[in-house]
Amino acid sequence: MSRKWKALSLKNKLDILKKVDEEPKKRCIDMAKELGLPISMLSTIVGQRDRIMQTVQHFGVNSKEAKTAHHVKLEEVLLTWFKEVTAAGVNVDGKALREKAAGFALTLGIDNFQASGGWIHRYKARHDLCYKTVCGEGKKVDASVVEVWVATTLQSFIAGYGAHDVFNIDEAGLFHNLQPEKSLCFKGEACQGGQKK
Repeated sequence: MSRKWKALSLKNKLDILKKVDEEPKKRCIDMAKELGLPISMLSTIVGQRDRIMQTVQHFGVNSKEAKTAHHVKLEEVLLTWFKEVTAAGVNVDGKALREKAAGFALTLGIDNFQASGGWIHRYKARHDLCYKTVCGEGKKVDASVVEVWVATTLQSFIAGYGAHDVFNIDEAGLFHNLQPEKSLCFKGEACQGGQKK
């Protein structure tokens, strides 16, 4: 009869480490039998003592699984860049994030880094990012600025044209400032185009 593998919570791992500390002279195989664990699992838990303690401090004792990044500095730099460009109203898709991550990895001297689809997926999960469709230009516009512009600047533009020559620029199909239709953003945030004020 084979045993079913069971994931241990951080609390379970702390209890195991405490038991090992209470009986330091006990052989590893005897301790594993007493705890009902494979010897390899017990050895792994004891070998990762420092990492387990740091994880408990960071995520708390009740966390079952706490995944952290392998390249913490890379993720910090990438997240800072992401916040800056999205604050400036730039839409960031997965391809742009992947290219920037690869560029930062080279700059930081991280060898053999690949910003794969799986890495992007885990990065988004770690930093609470999601894809959303960008919804128009939802940023606030000062009405007084618009009124002044219409009264002065617009009149000088259309002075030499007839009414049949003046039309909405959207009708021209110009692709000025073309950005992806979907963008990464933090969960719970509105995903709107335009500049943030």
